Amino acid sequence: MSDREKNIPEQYKGVRLWSYSRVNEFVECKYGYFLHRILKKEGADNIYGVVGNLVHDILERYYNKEIPYEQMIDEFENGFMLVENSNFKFSNDSDKNESMKKKYYDCIIHFFNNHQPVPYKIYNEFEFFIPVDEYLFLGYVDAFHIDENKNVYITDYKTSTIYSGKKILQNQKQLVLYAYYFYKRGIPIEKIKARWNFLKYLNISYMQKNGKLKTSTAERNNWVVKIKSRLQGNLKELGWDEEQVETALELCMNQNSIKTLPKEVQDFYTIEDAYVYVELNEETIQELIKEIKSTVKRIISYEDEYFINGNNLFERGDISQEDSFFCSTLCSYNKHCKYFHEYLEDINMNRTNGNEVSATNWSQDKNKEIDLDAELDALLADL
Repeated sequence: MSDREKNIPEQYKGVRLWSYSRVNEFVECKYGYFLHRILKKEGADNIYGVVGNLVHDILERYYNKEIPYEQMIDEFENGFMLVENSNFKFSNDSDKNESMKKKYYDCIIHFFNNHQPVPYKIYNEFEFFIPVDEYLFLGYVDAFHIDENKNVYITDYKTSTIYSGKKILQNQKQLVLYAYYFYKRGIPIEKIKARWNFLKYLNISYMQKNGKLKTSTAERNNWVVKIKSRLQGNLKELGWDEEQVETALELCMNQNSIKTLPKEVQDFYTIEDAYVYVELNEETIQELIKEIKSTVKRIISYEDEYFINGNNLFERGDISQEDSFFCSTLCSYNKHCKYFHEYLEDINMNRTNGNEVSATNWSQDKNKEIDLDAELDALLADL
């Protein structure tokens, strides 16, 4: 019996266990779900998952008081060096890979140098079970804490591109499910704060001339560039000439810091972690519950149709250009996917018809699983 099974509350013993990741996997790609959950194919890691787990682990160890604040950078540098020396890549284009790698590294180093510790007891990797009507869900919260006003803050660490607008609504469901757990435990909805901490970004706050505080978001590796024009104005108000201003700002941008500027200028600005909050109310929770139940029922019906009647409803359509990044970079099962193999063949066919040199003669055997390392070099160069 696994540790997870041992932890299931007695009243739920023998009940099928669900998770948001399982449901979302089906929503993202039902054929990927089929390869993973039905055929039990072995998945492959990608660089985003590997470095994301590295950062999560360091933060967990820090908040568990296993390492001091200053050691987080050393832990990240050592772990990132191992990733660099592995076969994982941000891109198979060498120049693009180096650029993306440097940007990622610089952003996370800046985070570990400037992260404002949460001044409350942090509960890391919190495991919970929550019934969604007749379905039992297991969840893992990256971190949560309770402040002095008894507000519960649920935090999900993200090393991805920051969400805004519709992206927030599209990606908030997991956090809403986590909030639902605390809601069912008796916490008033207005006391639950669910948020992401986008680690590669920061919020810059400064007071405007009209007396209103303005906050903007920037990538950590070049945040000074974001406020360059305002800094120019600040320095000119101190009586600096153009040459002095230009020299000072060039140094700031090279160092990605304003610590060399006069203190009265530094004091205009505050940088903080880039938290993005989801909207929580009775309506968003009920919408999620309805959607989860509908999706689970659909998954069960697909599974029954496959195992009982032999009909595979998990098949999908051809991979489009819109799907290509997910299928080539984020999907852990693309080496087993016939649709992805066909997509690679189509890419190669288009290149050949255009009189371009083909990097590889793709396998014509649809049932043969191919090594995608070399093939992805050609694919990603065209994306």
